[in-house]
Amino acid sequence: MKEITLFCVPGDNYKGKLELDVAKEYTKMASDEYDKIIRFEEEYAEKFAMNPDYSKLLFPKEGKNINLSVFAHQPVKYINNERVELRSSSNLFNPEFKLVSDKPLYLPDMEVIQITGQIEDLDRMTGAIINLYMGQNNWEVYVHDSPIKRIQVKPDKINRNRFKGNMEILDPREMIEIANRRTSYDSRRLAWTTFI
Repeated sequence: MKEITLFCVPGDNYKGKLELDVAKEYTKMASDEYDKIIRFEEEYAEKFAMNPDYSKLLFPKEGKNINLSVFAHQPVKYINNERVELRSSSNLFNPEFKLVSDKPLYLPDMEVIQITGQIEDLDRMTGAIINLYMGQNNWEVYVHDSPIKRIQVKPDKINRNRFKGNMEILDPREMIEIANRRTSYDSRRLAWTTFI
């Protein structure tokens, strides 16, 4: 078994765009387009996939709170209709979004996707994510294959029955440090510049 962590950052992709347009573009990519290429085990998808296993307010950035939402130990069964056996954990860093919309919208900051499995399956998922984020949506993706410090946290109440006691996640501070060192991620500035 091998582990790879993908650091996905928007770079200059949303510079100069209105916040609502940024939220619509990002939500379409992160939800609709992601769900077309990555499919989870049916029971997980039906019962747990819509709610984070752990969430925490991290820090303010240009007047917006950055929230961490962790969707942990996701059983991945298909990549582009090819059968695989993988575990992924998505660590989503999202600025708060308060504009009224007819469906939930999210703003981008950074996504850190941790994948564990056999090399062949890892390569399929890594390739699919790089194609979606970098190839189709002009994001920057850094592939990290060294260990990252982990911490123990208490799962959020809504998904607590998935875990026995505490759960292990990647240390948010270390993820931010790696992103600052290895990517264009800026822990002080938002990924877009136009406010409404």
